[in-house]
Amino acid sequence: MGKESIENNLRVLMRTARNRQIRAILDFTKEYKLSFPHMSILHHLVHHGSMNVSEMENYLGVSKAAVSQMLDKFVAAGLVSRREDPDDRRIKLAELSPRGRDILTRMHRESHEWVGELIGNLDDEETRIVSEGIALLSRKLEEIEGNAAHEVHLECSN
Repeated sequence: MGKESIENNLRVLMRTARNRQIRAILDFTKEYKLSFPHMSILHHLVHHGSMNVSEMENYLGVSKAAVSQMLDKFVAAGLVSRREDPDDRRIKLAELSPRGRDILTRMHRESHEWVGELIGNLDDEETRIVSEGIALLSRKLEEIEGNAAHEVHLECSN
């Protein structure tokens, strides 16, 4: 098996994985009537904590009115709560509610379930081969990226 074959197989695997994850995310956006920008803000809140309206405006590149409308929808759905900024009471911060965190945790888990199904179909020898191959590719990627891949993985797994 040549490098070209490995490259093609890796592209197919990455495309299939991305499509699986996007389908799972789309299912959640339909179930909770959320858009991709909505999901982007909720995902950002999971990983970075609270945000004020100006930060959301800059992050999404939309108007203050659009952010306020989106926040009202999140609060009404119980996904986000608002509180005063302890450093400046004039500023309101939005943060993920326990319900919002539970929903996003479920979405993340369900969007990755297929990985467990895939691994579960490997026998012991296939598991060893795949594990060694993934470890090797991860090390090579870290060499290329200067450890950036490892940092992103750690951030996403928290």
